[in-house]
Amino acid sequence: MYNGEDGQNFFHVENLPLNEFGYYYVALFIAGNYARYYPDLWIEDIKANSDLCFFLEILTEEATNRLAVLTLMELNRKLYIFK
Repeated sequence: MYNGEDGQNFFHVENLPLNEFGYYYVALFIAGNYARYYPDLWIEDIKANSDLCFFLEILTEEATNRLAVLTLMELNRKLYIFK
């Protein structure tokens, strides 16, 4: 446990609770909720080219590249390594 300067507690576990597929799923779910339930803020972020907008653009590009093979690995329960 780590105590931050502002009184917040941060916990770090040795074993990660999700794999790469799970982290993409959660991140895209959060991004989708932001765009769906706060469209006024989302449009302002797009117009301002904010850091959040830039991050979500990179996230969706990487998800497009990785999620097909990650889904295949989850369904087959095999690990595929590409060179």
